[in-house]
Amino acid sequence: MFPSYYEPWGYTPLESAAFRVPTVTSDLAGFGMWVNTLLKHEAQLEDGVKVVHRTDSNWDEASDDISLQVEKWVGKSSAEREDIRKKAGKIAQKALWKHFIKYYLEAYNFAVEKTWNKIYDNN
Repeated sequence: MFPSYYEPWGYTPLESAAFRVPTVTSDLAGFGMWVNTLLKHEAQLEDGVKVVHRTDSNWDEASDDISLQVEKWVGKSSAEREDIRKKAGKIAQKALWKHFIKYYLEAYNFAVEKTWNKIYDNN
């Protein structure tokens, strides 16, 4: 359970999913936002990663949702749990560096170009 109030990315829930451990995170963590975008809906426990909605003022709602996820997990059969574990692992596979490197390189090149232009515009 990683119901973060805020995390820039959220490596811990990603690492859990990579080990096929179903994970609960929040939509204030970058990983949670990314999972919702990836799945094109608010991620549920059955997806392998549950993304809990968090705001400045919804502590009770968020904690109730987290409690519900634990109850749901306990009530699952071993076959359902294995299916959810596989889905968690599949989500983590989509976050491998080989899929994200292009975005890093784009950002890096953008920064280098801006810096380069600033240096030569000042001369």
